[in-house]
Amino acid sequence: MTRMKQFRYGLVAVLMAVCLWTGSAIAFQPSAQAGPPGAGYTPKAVGMETQLEENTINKDVDTPEEIRRRSNQFTNRAERASDNLIERAQEGLENTADNVREKLNLDQPIAPETKRFIRDARENIESAVDSTSRAIESR
Repeated sequence: MTRMKQFRYGLVAVLMAVCLWTGSAIAFQPSAQAGPPGAGYTPKAVGMETQLEENTINKDVDTPEEIRRRSNQFTNRAERASDNLIERAQEGLENTADNVREKLNLDQPIAPETKRFIRDARENIESAVDSTSRAIESR
């Protein structure tokens, strides 16, 4: 092995060691893991966490009617969210289809030159296949 290759391998090994060491030092900082509740979360996540705590079912206090009402609320929210998701997906697909149709000019008729090129290509392919099959048959 040449000296240059040895140098490269050594340099790569040192760089990998430094990357692994700094990555592990950053990922496992105790300050990043510890902290007051909600630390490190976005405000939306903290709000959701608080909302979940408020909506938990306390069997000692809640009546069956209250539990049923909360269950219906969650079901309605889930249905609305899934409806919104489906509508957004459909709109996105329609926009994508319109964009592709516009960029590729799919609404325009095929140009005569293109039709001629396709016809010529088809004829050339057919003649190549015919001559190849005749050559194989003549053996």
